[in-house]
This record gives sequence, structure tokens and C-alpha cells, in this order.
Amino acid sequence: MTTSLLVFSASDLAYEVSTFSIAASFFCMVFETSSKYTLSFTIEPNGVYIYSGHVSRMPYILSNLTITYLAVARCLCVAKPILFKNMFGVKLTVYLLITFGVFSVISYLPVLDFIDMSPQYSALINATRLSLWVSPNRQLVIKVVWVYRDDVMPFVNQIIISIFEVGSTLQHSDLAFSFKDGRTAFKRQQIENTSTPSVKDYQVLQQVVTISVISTYFVIV
Repeated sequence: MTTSLLVFSASDLAYEVSTFSIAASFFCMVFETSSKYTLSFTIEPNGVYIYSGHVSRMPYILSNLTITYLAVARCLCVAKPILFKNMFGVKLTVYLLITFGVFSVISYLPVLDFIDMSPQYSALINATRLSLWVSPNRQLVIKVVWVYRDDVMPFVNQIIISIFEVGSTLQHSDLAFSFKDGRTAFKRQQIENTSTPSVKDYQVLQQVVTISVISTYFVIV
């Protein structure tokens, strides 16, 4: 779990850096437009804005996959602790995170292959500078990649998290009822106290809900 949280933090940091780059390039773009291009930059701000937006999708995907893995692992830890202990070892976690990282990069390389920052003449500033080059086939690639990865994958992730949350809740309820019915009336009061969710149970469920909220935030953003 610690390794997963570190990867999630790193991917979130990379996403925030790319978001900062988007904001900075947008500010520079507004600055150029406001000055009517009497003041310009050696790199086209609009190109940096678009390019940074595409690059930010890779850490976004990694964060999305990692948060789903954390939610599933946490739910299994609550509902099936023995299964969780046997399955989710350090090696499996590292292998899955490496797979998530490779998938995040490979899935977006086709899009980045059709855009580039290259020296081009700009009539706005009457000079040559690094500007965005876009291939005519870019839109076709973006539609294919976005439909299957940016639209379908977050939706599937939410379904997986919801299923594991419901299963974890039902597992808690079944254990509480079976434990209560298996006792005699002499220990009924003790069983009722024991079957009441403890503070630790509430903390675990709170963590799962928090993970779901964060995952939903990434999907909306």
C-alpha cells in the first residue's frame, strides 16, 4: 500500500506540474494578445498550452488506475483479509504499478506522435519561433484514443470501485448477523456490543469513501 501511495503521489505531482505549465502558457498567451504581439516569446504559448494539456493525460491515467487499485485493495482488506494478505504482496503491487505506468505512456504516444513543437514562421510576430505543428490525422487518432481510454476507462473504474464497496459492506453485514445468531441468549448483550461497528471499521470505510471521492474528482477534472 505504501508503494501505491508513493506512485499516486508522484503521478499527482506530475499532473500538477503539467497543470501549472498549462496555466503559465495561458497567461503568456493572454499577455501576447493583450500587447498585440508587440511583445512576444521565443516559444509559442498556445503550442505549449496544447502540448502540456496532452502530456498531462499520462500522469492523469496513472493516477486513475492507481486510485482504483488502492480502492480495490482496501475493500479486499476489509472483506477478505486472508485473501488480501495472500494476493497483494510487494511484488504484485510493483508489477501492477509498472504495468499501469507503461500503459499510461504507450496509450498516449500515438497522439503525441501527431503533434510537435518545431521552428516555424509566424506572421503575427513576423519572425520564426518554436510553434505547434499538428498533423491532419491527429483528430482521428484522438477520437480513437479518447473514446476507449479517456471515456470508457474512468467509467469502468467507477463501476469496479462501486462493486467492491457494496461487496465490502455486505460482507460486514453478513458477518455481524451470523456472529449474532450463533450465540446464546446469555451472551446476547455482549454480542450486540461486539457486532456494533468499531471505530476502526468506520475509519476503514471512511478511507474507501475518500478514495472513491478522489477518483471521482479525477474523472470530472
